[in-house]
Amino acid sequence: MKTIFIIPVAIILFSLSSCSSSIQRKLYSSNQPNNPSLEKKNDYSISATYGEPNGFDLNAGYAITNRFAIIGGLHTQQNRDIEQRFSWFSPIRDSSALSYHHKGYHLGAGAYFPLQKNNPKFFFSFFGGYTNGTFKMTETLYHLDPPDPPQNNFYQSNITRWFAQGSFSFYDKIFHQSLLARFNYVGYSDVKTDYTEFEQQNYLLPPFGYSKWSQFFDLAFDTKIFFTKDKRLGCQIYGVITPRINRKHFNFSHYPFRGGIGLIFKSPFQNREPKK
Repeated sequence: MKTIFIIPVAIILFSLSSCSSSIQRKLYSSNQPNNPSLEKKNDYSISATYGEPNGFDLNAGYAITNRFAIIGGLHTQQNRDIEQRFSWFSPIRDSSALSYHHKGYHLGAGAYFPLQKNNPKFFFSFFGGYTNGTFKMTETLYHLDPPDPPQNNFYQSNITRWFAQGSFSFYDKIFHQSLLARFNYVGYSDVKTDYTEFEQQNYLLPPFGYSKWSQFFDLAFDTKIFFTKDKRLGCQIYGVITPRINRKHFNFSHYPFRGGIGLIFKSPFQNREPKK
């Protein structure tokens, strides 16, 4: 009988303890994967997109040869978030107004090739590269219960990302569809903050409260729909899911999804007869 009584009580207590919330400081957000639709030498593409979390990406790629290409781009994100901390078993209740600002650039190179020589509709590409950028977070923490004056803090750092990505693409006359996977090795350095050492440890802010380096993995789709058959201009839609790799314990939060829409400008890919 005791066992029958203890089990329901334990389940209820566990459910109540899980009904709590903590302030999620999202220090990491993925940028749009640069996935140029390249088919032969001198082919290029330039895209400009708007995405959520609030930001813009400018990406470009150029085919130096029929197999080798270079990529580069810029990104900027600036968004706000409201987080709350509370628990059923504690009278403490806080609310935090957070502001995030990411900006940076990337450079890379890689190879692309058709899977079948006689069927240039299916392509595979692999790119590796380097992203350099800055990140700044400002926070206004309101202690609601018990009431207390608001606390203002900031955290800023350089963010280095080494990435390796592969994509599988299908090219039709006016429709391009790609599936991508990208590994990111992300480092935080040159940190400046006015959080105390205890707060940095408690909030798991790198590198003092958490490891300087983190690993993230992107799974993405990239859809391009061109307005004309010469593929000079089209619409681009993308989405990225970003889980963390080797998550040994709870650490700083990140945005798990990014999606956006924009325009892509591409060189007209036509097999024209040479002029006589």
